[in-house]
Amino acid sequence: MFAPTLSADVRTALDAAQLARSLGHNIEPVSLGIDFEAVRHAFLTLWSVTAEELVLNADRITGRKPLRSEFEISTWAMAHVGRKLGERGLPAALEEQQRITEKLTVLLSCYDVILCATLTSPPIKIGEMQPTSSERMQMRAVTAMPLELLMKKLLTEASNKAFAWAGCTELFNLSGQPTMSVPLYWNARGLPVGVQFAAREGGEATLLRLAAQLEAARPWFDKRPPLIQARS
Repeated sequence: MFAPTLSADVRTALDAAQLARSLGHNIEPVSLGIDFEAVRHAFLTLWSVTAEELVLNADRITGRKPLRSEFEISTWAMAHVGRKLGERGLPAALEEQQRITEKLTVLLSCYDVILCATLTSPPIKIGEMQPTSSERMQMRAVTAMPLELLMKKLLTEASNKAFAWAGCTELFNLSGQPTMSVPLYWNARGLPVGVQFAAREGGEATLLRLAAQLEAARPWFDKRPPLIQARS
């Protein structure tokens, strides 16, 4: 079963649990019991269907046919995946979304908040998640020849790449519970490493009160990552 792998910095950042305990909160480990492979498949299916609606059907808003040059290749390719596979995959994706939401709703009925990693690694460089040359070729091929096998391969590879870094956030994007990320830990490079708290539906006030308490105990307002000088 697929699950995100956390870097050493992120594991260290999760000492936020001990900080919360020191502030008087009761803390206990709990398993989410989530099949991340099912999560990522449902998320990417819904994403592709949304991309199709917003990109390939943009003429409903603009009154003119959308042009390839107006979109990034990854967005354009995902829209074509949605057009080819979305109609068949959408019912199953929506059912999985409902199952995940119900599971997390039951879990959060027993706890005020759930603490987990925000991302699986510290902040990455600008553009680091951009598609590689080979990935761009594959995306162009998908839009030119909408073969189902090629599209499924693209969808799987895209979901692997996205969830390897941001699977923790996409889980709650899918289920809809309110969440917040707070930069309680800063690594040796001076970069913020967030931890994520999720609350019950309608629990935004709980998150904001907790954020205020955590920031008072470990302030971050005046911290800034170091600037890297651009090479001439």
